[in-house]
Amino acid sequence: MRVISFIILFLLITVNALAIPIYCPECKTHLYDYEKEVIPNATVYAKDFKPMEGIPQPKETDPMDCPICKCTLNGWEFMGRRYKSFTNIMGALSLLTKDELGFKWVPWDVPDTEYTRE
Repeated sequence: MRVISFIILFLLITVNALAIPIYCPECKTHLYDYEKEVIPNATVYAKDFKPMEGIPQPKETDPMDCPICKCTLNGWEFMGRRYKSFTNIMGALSLLTKDELGFKWVPWDVPDTEYTRE
């Protein structure tokens, strides 16, 4: 019985440790915990985004936008729209997260000093 309890506890801790908090680049609201590792060139599925309280679960057909301010969550599109540049055509996906040092983009850093360590 102790072994089973330990295994269940270990799995719960491990699953929670893999969750990456995802923030809106505009309103900086913690929207989701992404429950997989963000890997370059990997497919991102809506089912892997665990919404925070009051945030709806995204569907595969939904645009990747903030449900609060309607801003795109993809850093490259966000910066492309902000600076009216062509970076929004880049086929990469970067999401805003936060660690003990501040906000950062994963898996690729999006060049903008405003978000690189607030």
